[in-house]
Amino acid sequence: RTQATSTTFQAKYRKVYALLQNDAELRAKIRKAAAAYGIDPMHIVGAIVGEHTYNVDAYDRLQTYYVKAMSYLSSRLTFAYEGEDVSDFVQRPEFK
Repeated sequence: RTQATSTTFQAKYRKVYALLQNDAELRAKIRKAAAAYGIDPMHIVGAIVGEHTYNVDAYDRLQTYYVKAMSYLSSRLTFAYEGEDVSDFVQRPEFK
């Protein structure tokens, strides 16, 4: 990805760092989301920095990506097989 966009990991890191540093509204949203999930905001920041440094490019609009990431967090995850919840599944005698 860095070759395709003629950039480096260091340049991508500096770009996303600058975006976070200069966007007080985004930092406030990160703090609010972290409080809602009872986690340190630095975990969200680290995920954003890592994702933009090594995967997507900061030019892909950090706030758009943030909204997508928060929608994943608020989605209900279910672990089931053919309608049976995994917590019920592991209570079967075979797992004793």
